[in-house]
Amino acid sequence: MRSMLKSIVCVLILCAVSATLAFAEGVPQLVNVQGLLTDSGDEPVADGAHEVTFAVYNVENGGSELWSETRTVSTEDGLFTIILGETNPLTESLFAYPDLWLGITVSGDTEMTPRQRLTSVPYALNAPGAGGSGSGWVVDGNNLYAEDENYNIGIGTDSPNWKLDVAGDINASDSLIGNKLRIGSASVEGKLALYGPLTNGPFFELNERWNGGCDFFLRDANGNVAVGFQSINAYGAGGYGWLNRNDGSQGIALMGSLGSDNEPKLNITGTSRSVEFDMAESGDDAVQLPSSSISNSEIKNEPGVSNSVQTSSEVLGNSPEQLDNIYINCPSDGYVLVFAVFNMVTWHGGDEFAYFKITSEASASFPSTYSYSKTYVSTLPCCQYIEPIMLFRYFSVDAGGQYFYLYGQEGSGHSSVDDIILSAVFIPSWYGPLFPGVSEAEDGTESFESAPSEMERIIDERVKLETKAIESRFEQRLAALKEELPQANGK
Repeated sequence: MRSMLKSIVCVLILCAVSATLAFAEGVPQLVNVQGLLTDSGDEPVADGAHEVTFAVYNVENGGSELWSETRTVSTEDGLFTIILGETNPLTESLFAYPDLWLGITVSGDTEMTPRQRLTSVPYALNAPGAGGSGSGWVVDGNNLYAEDENYNIGIGTDSPNWKLDVAGDINASDSLIGNKLRIGSASVEGKLALYGPLTNGPFFELNERWNGGCDFFLRDANGNVAVGFQSINAYGAGGYGWLNRNDGSQGIALMGSLGSDNEPKLNITGTSRSVEFDMAESGDDAVQLPSSSISNSEIKNEPGVSNSVQTSSEVLGNSPEQLDNIYINCPSDGYVLVFAVFNMVTWHGGDEFAYFKITSEASASFPSTYSYSKTYVSTLPCCQYIEPIMLFRYFSVDAGGQYFYLYGQEGSGHSSVDDIILSAVFIPSWYGPLFPGVSEAEDGTESFESAPSEMERIIDERVKLETKAIESRFEQRLAALKEELPQANGK
C-alpha cells in the first residue's frame, strides 16, 4: 500500500546554532521537521519505524537534488519528528539559492508531489548576524524559540504586532493539540478576545477575574455588554450572571450565592417595575413584586373552603331558629362567599310562608331584611311540597376565624328543612365589580338578596298548571254530579 506524507507546521522549523560559530568553521546546521504519515486511504500508518528520504532542490519540479538524507522515522498515530542534517550536514552554500524545495520519498516509493517549499526561517541560517546573541532562533530538542523575547512572529503578514500574528484561518487538529488550548499561565493572566467587523471592540471576551475565577462577556454592536457571567461573584463565592437591556442597564441578574447565607438571588428590572426573589430572606420578604401586581399575601393566601353537612330534619317555628353554622379561618383580609343548599318540606293547607337568611352574627331575633322567603298561596292544591332551596351571600372579612349562620323561621303554616349543606369559600381578592343587587345589610356587611332560582320558577309554573288541571277536573266532576242528582230524585 502506497504511503504519503502530509506537512504539519510550515514543513520545516529551523534549529539555530551558537552565536560564536560560523559556517566557515564547518559546524553542521540542523532543521527540525514534523510530519503526518498516512496511507493511501488517508489514515495514519501503523505505529513503528518507516524509511523516509529527504532531498532539497532549487526548483519545484524536476532538477537535480542539492542535498539528501535517508532516515528511519518512528511514528505514533502517524506523527513523527526528525532533525535533518545530523547524518549529512546542511552547508552554507545550500542556502545561497533564492528558492529551495524539499522532496520526500517514503519506503522506496516515488517522490511525493508537490514538493514543499522551504519557508524563510531556514534562510536565517545565511542571514547577516544569524546565530548571534539577541538576533537568532534556538532549537532545543523539539522546542523552537527566539533568543530575543521582543520578537513578533507573523504568519500571512510581514508586519506582526503581536507575539504571534496570524492573518488568515487557523486549523488545529485534535490529535495535534490534545483538545487543549492554553492561554496564560499560573503567573500571567490569560485573555481571549474575538473581534468582528460589525462590533465596536471585541464581541467575545474571556479573561481572569480580579478575585479569581473568570469573566465572560458578550457585547452588542455598540460595544456594550449584553450578556455577562462571572464564575466568582463580588462576595467571593458562587457564580453571577446577567442580561442587559439595549440601553446597557441591567435587565436580569442572577446570583448563585449571596453573602454569608450562601443563598441565591434573582432580580428582574424594567423601566418602571422590578421583581426580586431573595432566598436569604424569609416569609413575604423573600419575594418582592411591583405594587401594581398581585401582592405576596395574595399569592400566599390562596382561596380556601370550609363545608358543613347536616342530614337531620329541622322543624321551623314561629321564632328564628339557627339551622346550621360553619367556621372558616381566613389567612388575611378578603371575602367569604357562603352557600346554603337544603330541601324545604311544606304541608300545604292554606297560606304558608317561611323566611331564611345567611348571616355572620348569631341572633335571637330575625332581622327585618332577609335573604329569601318562600310562600305557598291558599289556592294551591292541598298536599306536601318538597322543594330544593339555594341561598348565597358574600361578606368582606378581616384575617382570622369567622362563623357564619343559616337561620330559618316559619311565618305561617307547617314547614321543615332537611339535608342542609352549608359551604364557605375564602377569596383573597375580588377582581372587577361585584355582581349586581349588592346592598348594605343591617349588620354592616355586604349582601345579595337572592332572586328565585330557575328550579323555583319551573316548580311555580308546574304548580300553576297542576292547579288549573285540578280545578278543571273538579268543575267537570261537579257538573256531572249536578246532572246525576235530578235523575236520582226521579227514581
